[in-house]
Amino acid sequence: MLSSERLKKIREDRRETQKEISLLIGVNSRTWQNYEEGSSKPGMEICEKLVRLGFSATWLLTGEGPMHNDLAREALPAGVFNRDLMEELIVCVERALGELKVKLDPEAKAKLIVRLYDIYAEEEGAQVDVTEIKRHLKLVV
Repeated sequence: MLSSERLKKIREDRRETQKEISLLIGVNSRTWQNYEEGSSKPGMEICEKLVRLGFSATWLLTGEGPMHNDLAREALPAGVFNRDLMEELIVCVERALGELKVKLDPEAKAKLIVRLYDIYAEEEGAQVDVTEIKRHLKLVV
């Protein structure tokens, strides 16, 4: 199964904090900390999300073979960008920040929007929802 060491390597490979990776994966930051500490084990849903991010399922489960699944990375068409999705995310993030009365510095806001874009872009037909954006914001702030 997924080891705490491999989960930490994934986060470090992506150069992300525990809060950032937990937001991307869709879990509470404390949950991700528990995964890395080994006090909690992630389920197959987490493994699937990590595979979609380009990590090898074999490496995730056994530690054998290459860390990255280069075939998954090559399968994504280069330069595909959903401008409408990005615009909708920016508007929803700004609206959620206003409703929660939270201010983020530009770098943190940009990282949040990019992470949300990654989440929504992989789920075909997913609807951007201010309530869901607020949930993600609460994990970050």
